Amino acid sequence: MSRWTAWTVRLSVVALVVGGLVSVTSVAGAAPGQSRFVPLTPARLLDTRDGSGQAGAGMVPSNGTIRLQVSGRGGVPTDDVVAVVMNVTATGATGPGFVTVWPSTAAQPTASNLNVEHAGQTISNLVTVQVGSDGAVNLYTMAATHLVADVAGYFTPSGDTGPGRVVPTSPTRVLDTRNGVGAPSAPVSAGSTLVVDLSGQVPAGAGAVILDVTATNTTVAGFVTAWPAGGPRPLASSLNVEQAGQTIANLVMVPLSADGKVALFSQSPLDLVADLEGYVTGSAAPVEGAGLFTPLVPTRALDTRTANPIGRLAGGVPTALPLAGRAGVPASGVAAVLMNVTATASAAPGYVTVFPDGSAVPVASNLNVSRAGQTIPNLALGLLGISGSVGLYSLASTDLVVDVAGWFSGTPARSPGPTPGLPPNSALANSFRVVYAVPGDVAPDPAIVAAIRHEIDLVAGWFAGQTGGRQPRFYAPGGTLAVDTLDLGMTKAAFEAASNPLTTLANRLHALGYGVSGETVVAYVEAVGDACGSTRTMDGAATTVGLWMPACQIYPRTDTPSFPYNATYLAAHEMTHAFGAVPDCAPHADGTGHASDDPRDVLYGGNQPRDWPDITLDPGHDDYYGTGRTDCTDIANSPFWI
Repeated sequence: MSRWTAWTVRLSVVALVVGGLVSVTSVAGAAPGQSRFVPLTPARLLDTRDGSGQAGAGMVPSNGTIRLQVSGRGGVPTDDVVAVVMNVTATGATGPGFVTVWPSTAAQPTASNLNVEHAGQTISNLVTVQVGSDGAVNLYTMAATHLVADVAGYFTPSGDTGPGRVVPTSPTRVLDTRNGVGAPSAPVSAGSTLVVDLSGQVPAGAGAVILDVTATNTTVAGFVTAWPAGGPRPLASSLNVEQAGQTIANLVMVPLSADGKVALFSQSPLDLVADLEGYVTGSAAPVEGAGLFTPLVPTRALDTRTANPIGRLAGGVPTALPLAGRAGVPASGVAAVLMNVTATASAAPGYVTVFPDGSAVPVASNLNVSRAGQTIPNLALGLLGISGSVGLYSLASTDLVVDVAGWFSGTPARSPGPTPGLPPNSALANSFRVVYAVPGDVAPDPAIVAAIRHEIDLVAGWFAGQTGGRQPRFYAPGGTLAVDTLDLGMTKAAFEAASNPLTTLANRLHALGYGVSGETVVAYVEAVGDACGSTRTMDGAATTVGLWMPACQIYPRTDTPSFPYNATYLAAHEMTHAFGAVPDCAPHADGTGHASDDPRDVLYGGNQPRDWPDITLDPGHDDYYGTGRTDCTDIANSPFWI
């Protein structure tokens, strides 16, 4: 699947180790293994640098294993503990390797929870691990390193319950100090604490939140700690920054204060971003059985190398993986599956996304592949669609291996309804008229027109989401987008040899009667122009948009899952230019029609990677949309909206 530029994604890593039975007291009404979560203010259980949690200080040697007592410490009770949640950190490692955490009374599994890439690295991951019958866990390290472990909560046996149920939510940005979301628009200074109010994001009385916390614009090494606001800062870390310029994320499960707030402390100056991924119900929640966790001995549910049960994933094509009734997962009563997903023998760099089958592929990633041939795993919480399957999407062709580690009770997610059609519009004036333009010696692709209609629906939906319901005014008689296939009347070679392909395109369209009735023509062109896309203005009004599909190998597809995939971003980008953005008088204009301040901006032209999950129409509404200015173009006033 082609993209406008390289994809950058924040990735949370959570690990669950299961294996070995744990002795716990039975609970009336509880299914075998079913448990609820009890959040704790983070507390340090282990630090080999000073001997905390061990008989003495000292680095864990290469291929060494240490036993860590967890029950009866840090708020974890001595009995009825199925598993604990800990943030495990490796620091001062002597070389690359990995760390594995597992129950003390079980055999060491063939698995890793934490990967160290180089000597001296400090890196952490959230780990959920079953507790041995002696209340302890083991930690193994391949390379000599110091280890630190901070407990964040535990699972205890439970039947239907009010508190302790995990409720996943659609990822929602609740903090971004770069642009004033949830806090003032300013970096967090060294040694300071930021309080984030989540009372409007989760139900009143929620016990804890699950946040994806990202540090970015870092200047020096340091750490971030999350804890309930109002209480003393614990001796613990939730996220480690290794060096200046690093962007790094980690998942945290942190209790809420009574008024629904969490505190974030940063040792070093940086920007903080937090996305709400879910919450844990509190004591006032209704008694239900949804959201309880049942661990499983890891069971293989997919190996595409042997086509069991599906074959290798094609790049850019969503694929369904049936899980209900397979690999230890019940046939019904399952909302989500916790599974380790491994990509191997990938054809190119990219990413893998897990989502409810039947829903649109979200703009998110569960697993990043950095190079062709790489083998890399990550744990994912796969929400089931109503078919009992998860969707799997890979940017590049790859083999996938999936091992199921457990499941959460509840009902599968229902997919959203179909994308609504475009508003009927049979007037050309102040409309976007879409065409498929083909040189005379090129055979038209019969699938393109349907693909264009599908992607324009996605583009219109994105604009509507950015503007409170307004859409670009497309020429769509009867509510069906008109897409005419046009012969440009010259060969592809002659067209591409023109000194200005966009001007040549505009002239050919005008000769055919397009772009002469007050409309802007959006042309998907089967030829190479001077960029991936370009916009031509005449007398201050945009009249021609060229989307040069072969130039960057960006083509519309009927299976495009959502914006900004395939050609949807390119179309939205150039159409925003056609509206008149970015005017040179805008405060962040760079003089080329782009904005220089925010990588989320659909018209960002700076050097940072675009923030693909959050592409926005003029973040802050200070450059070109909704500015309220009369002395500088505000495209919110354009007649091309409907």
